[in-house]
Amino acid sequence: MDDDDLDDYQEIEDKDFNSLNLHAGIGYFIVAYSKVELGITTLLALLTKNEDFEAFHILTRGMDLRVKIERLQELCKPLSLIEPKSALDIRLELLDRKICQLRNKLSHSSIEIPSEMIPEIRLASISSLKPSKTPANAETLHLETLALYTEWCEAFFHDVLSLFSHVKKSAKFSISHPHSMVPKEFRLHLDQLARRARLDRLRRDQRSK
Repeated sequence: MDDDDLDDYQEIEDKDFNSLNLHAGIGYFIVAYSKVELGITTLLALLTKNEDFEAFHILTRGMDLRVKIERLQELCKPLSLIEPKSALDIRLELLDRKICQLRNKLSHSSIEIPSEMIPEIRLASISSLKPSKTPANAETLHLETLALYTEWCEAFFHDVLSLFSHVKKSAKFSISHPHSMVPKEFRLHLDQLARRARLDRLRRDQRSK
């Protein structure tokens, strides 16, 4: 095996490892997201005093998480169970506007793993996808950004679990010691990761010239 063959082999190995990490990253996010959805669904069942979880599953099967969040807020509003701008309220807004949006993009977009050694995925609608070409309107998602979403979901799942005892006591929903970061901090981390990703792309472009 000469040097060229070794370089080709290393390139294939790097690409496979990169692809494996990205696919695993998507899987971890979906698992964490599903846990949060299960927690919200359980809250709905407890709030409506529905102890037949099997029947409740049939009722809510196929219901989007955004709809479940909306129903949860509607159920809580007459009893003022969720204070406006409270720790829970702002996190439900982040879940609705950012986390659910990412999950839907991953589920309903064409996902492309770049051939070069880049820890990113490209998201595009199937109508804009062209063979062997990068769609002009494709979004990119860095692996670190995806990991941030996953970590937030894992942490928020524990916040949701802490609410179950409030239902039994008919008390207001509150998160005394949140595990998940506040939306402002989350967006700050997203901005930092986006800047880092732009710098990485710039360096790669300069090296390729």
